[in-house]
Amino acid sequence: MRDQILKNYQKRKKSFAESFQRLSKKSSRLSWLRVLLFLAYLISVVFLANIGAESAFLLLLFIGPIGFAFLVRYHNRISYEKKHNGILKEINEEEIARLKGKLRGLPSGDTYLEADHPYALDLDIFGQNSLFQLLCRATTSAGKEMLAKWLLKGAQLNEVESRQEAVKELSQKLEWRQNFQASGRHYEVQEEENHTQILLNWLKEPNKLSRNPFYVIGAWLLPLSVLAYIPAMMYLEWNYYGLSVIVLLNIFFLGSVQAYAQDTHRKTSGSVKTLKAYSSLIGMIEGEEFSSNKLKGLQAAFKHENQKSSTEIKRLGFILDNLDSRANLVYHIFNILFILDIQWLLRAERWRSNMKSDVNKWFEAISEFEVLSGMAALNFSNPDFAIPQIVSSDHQFKAQELGHPLIPAEKRVCNDFELDGIGSIAIVTGSNMSGKSTFERTMGINTVLALAGAPVCAKAMVVSQTQVFTSMRTIDSLEESVSSFYAELKRLRQLLDLLQDEKPVLFMLDEILKGTNSHDRHEGAAALIRQLKDLNASGLVSTHDIKLSELAKESDQLKNFSFESQIEGDEILFDYKIHEGPCRSFNASKLMEKMGIKGIAKS
Repeated sequence: MRDQILKNYQKRKKSFAESFQRLSKKSSRLSWLRVLLFLAYLISVVFLANIGAESAFLLLLFIGPIGFAFLVRYHNRISYEKKHNGILKEINEEEIARLKGKLRGLPSGDTYLEADHPYALDLDIFGQNSLFQLLCRATTSAGKEMLAKWLLKGAQLNEVESRQEAVKELSQKLEWRQNFQASGRHYEVQEEENHTQILLNWLKEPNKLSRNPFYVIGAWLLPLSVLAYIPAMMYLEWNYYGLSVIVLLNIFFLGSVQAYAQDTHRKTSGSVKTLKAYSSLIGMIEGEEFSSNKLKGLQAAFKHENQKSSTEIKRLGFILDNLDSRANLVYHIFNILFILDIQWLLRAERWRSNMKSDVNKWFEAISEFEVLSGMAALNFSNPDFAIPQIVSSDHQFKAQELGHPLIPAEKRVCNDFELDGIGSIAIVTGSNMSGKSTFERTMGINTVLALAGAPVCAKAMVVSQTQVFTSMRTIDSLEESVSSFYAELKRLRQLLDLLQDEKPVLFMLDEILKGTNSHDRHEGAAALIRQLKDLNASGLVSTHDIKLSELAKESDQLKNFSFESQIEGDEILFDYKIHEGPCRSFNASKLMEKMGIKGIAKS
């Protein structure tokens, strides 16, 4: 099945590449046609004027620009289709790369990483070769931010179930999903600032001009005066003094709003491309039929009384785009004559008054569609992944053929595993490089996926609503004079503080207290495990300390598991399968010997 999906993406990539080439040639021909027709038009106009063919001259003078405008519009449509097919080719290349485990170059989301987060660093939620790269198909900054939020905090049971329903539906809408992604990518920008949030903040500001009759009346009266005075000068021989007075009044009006116009332009100029993207994305949502309650509810956010939401967003983009032309010399000329700054500011304020209550929910709904589409793409590309069952009872984890989603399928080793009940702790022993840490990350990352509403890398999985916590990559700090041992103690203190809340915790601890001597490490680890089994927690503790496995004799809540290795000649072989019971094979001596350290005592 996976090979078939890979071939499907490759076929789509080829088809879109061919369409891109065909449309590129067509666009090039149209470019030349535009130049030739424009030259022919100028020559014809001059020729007809010279021979005195007045009727033909006037007809061509009127019809020519209209015909040329249609040609330009057609050319723009072809150029858009060309770019759209190029983007779709790139999207399918990215899906192929994800299937092959090649995530480099995809959005990493590392700006969302929180240093003290309960699990984000240890489970590769962000960064290179991360879960964010596997899932993110969002083109808006708000969509990427929402995906990060979903991965950093699990949702409530009913919300997870509604997301799962939406993911199932969207996974079957391959054409729509990819066109939705491509529509946003036409206008995607690498934002140094979050222009979406800046725009939302601007929408909350009070109106200044539309509440003042002085500006509302002047905005109509002064431009009309200019339009009336110019013909009067031409046909009634009025002097220029009257027009000069009107222009001076215009300059006075413009000067009184100069600071406000500059401030509005500064806050909105970066949002023009963003609004074009949102308009395109909303149009895609408005034009599709959905059956799941989640998607229908999100689509309902775009229903407006008199106008489509996509049209309204496009209208705001048009207003702000014109206001963005203030740096243009031609704009300044017409600004003095027709007080354009005030015209566009008034239109922007009227739009803000009518629509500001809707915009936030529009942007929120688009972000959810983007995140759900990414999860649906993961589901479609990996039909062997399961939609997990989230249960209300505490401390349940059961999975069949559980694997790590960031390991390519051909290299992935899957395991069955189960934890059940408060205080259930698996003590996982094993030799070096045998897979202990990878298994902990496998369990953690799939739990994060499940609680976000996404499919998981397993044949089947049942998990409780829980707070995931890991302590695996503790880092020392020279700047703060913190040793790796003390950094780990701080991390474990964070776990104990977390357990003061009522929410159950699923933890994964790797080689705890490894920064101290073997005696203190054993005594401290044993004490921590005994403490955790009596708290609102369950989880895994991986260790090289085989003596910790003896704790299982003290309580039925503690169970031993292991990862084994075999030494055959000079080779160390791993099966990466989890086994019940403590580890019985060790390879440290052999590994050191292979690294060139001689005289190692054989155990």
